[in-house]
Amino acid sequence: MQIPDYRPLLKNLRALSNETAADRIIHRYSLEAEDWYMVQFLIPHISWNKSSRMRLARYYLSHIPFADGRMFTLFLRIMPLREFLQALQPYLESQKEDRHAMELTRYYLKRVLAQINPDTLCEKDRKQRDTFLAREATVFGCSNASPCDPKNA
Repeated sequence: MQIPDYRPLLKNLRALSNETAADRIIHRYSLEAEDWYMVQFLIPHISWNKSSRMRLARYYLSHIPFADGRMFTLFLRIMPLREFLQALQPYLESQKEDRHAMELTRYYLKRVLAQINPDTLCEKDRKQRDTFLAREATVFGCSNASPCDPKNA
C-alpha cells in the first residue's frame, strides 16, 4: 500500500484553527472512509488544544476494538495520560457486553501503556495507569501478571 503525500494537506491544516482542522480531519477521514488510517500521519503533526484533542480522541477511539495498538499510541503522543484515559473510558464502559472485544482492547491497551517510559510520567500518572490496569483486570477476571490474551480465547 502506497501512502499518499500528506504534507500539502498538513500545511493547510496547520493554517486553520484547531476546531476547523479537527472538523476537516473528521469529515475527510471519517471512520467509514476507506483511507481513515491517514489520521495517524496527520494528527501527531499538529499542536492541538485540549478540546480538539478530546474531540478527535473521542471520535476515533469510538471505533474500538482495533487490530493493534497504533490508535492508542497515536493519542498518547498528543495528550496527557489522564486525558487519554478520560477519552477512552466511555467506550470501554459501552463495550463491556462484548467480552472478546474488550479482551482484545485491553490486550493492546495494556501493551501500549506498558511501553510508556516511566521516567516520562509523574507519580500521579504512574498511579493512575496502574490503577486503570488493575481495575480493568478485575473487570475481566485477569491478573496484571497474566493479561487476558485474546490469542488464547
